[in-house]
Amino acid sequence: APLLERFLAEPENTSPPSLRAQVLGDLALADVRRGEPQRACERAAAAIAVLESLPSDQRLPLSNVLATRGQCLRLLGQGEAALAAYERASALRYALLGTQHLETAVADSNLAAAYYMAGRIGDARPLQRRAVATFESSGGSNSRHLANALNNLASMAWAEGDLDEAEQAFAKALELQRARFGDSAALGALLNNLGKLRILQGRLDEAEALLAESLALQTRFVGADSPDA
Repeated sequence: APLLERFLAEPENTSPPSLRAQVLGDLALADVRRGEPQRACERAAAAIAVLESLPSDQRLPLSNVLATRGQCLRLLGQGEAALAAYERASALRYALLGTQHLETAVADSNLAAAYYMAGRIGDARPLQRRAVATFESSGGSNSRHLANALNNLASMAWAEGDLDEAEQAFAKALELQRARFGDSAALGALLNNLGKLRILQGRLDEAEALLAESLALQTRFVGADSPDA
């Protein structure tokens, strides 16, 4: 990031505008990850303005920056603006890449999560199902993206009272996370989710084992004093 900052700060920067937009977009994403959403949104807006001014086809980089802008707007509590950014990012990827592409599935998953957080579960759940299906059919069956999408789908199904689909999605996400990525805080969170579901199902012995394993992992990876432990 410091190198990228210096690139932008050069007074006589003669690099192509598309490269400058890419650097702004990369820095915006880094700002989101550092917990600086306001700065991220400013940089994303600047990158979008540059990309939209270019005569060449910038749909893919534009969709990436729009997704970042959706993240930072959501973190700032601007839900409707975040949804608009995610919807535009998704439309661009569909137009450019078609329906059966991993990047389209990522866009669907992001938009579904935004709908869910906005209380639009009826829109979120079928879109999340579509993202899961695309990940599974387009080479993403062993990816973290699929594990996250399954976890989100399970949460949406649970919110609508469909414990059968919630159980299936949590179990698949847990199997993938354990097999491909091993012990982690993310695995602990999935175990916690499935453990709570088992309590609702009255399967208390299974719930106790899952929650105990979850607590051990969360304590190990985020610390005993974390609210996630």
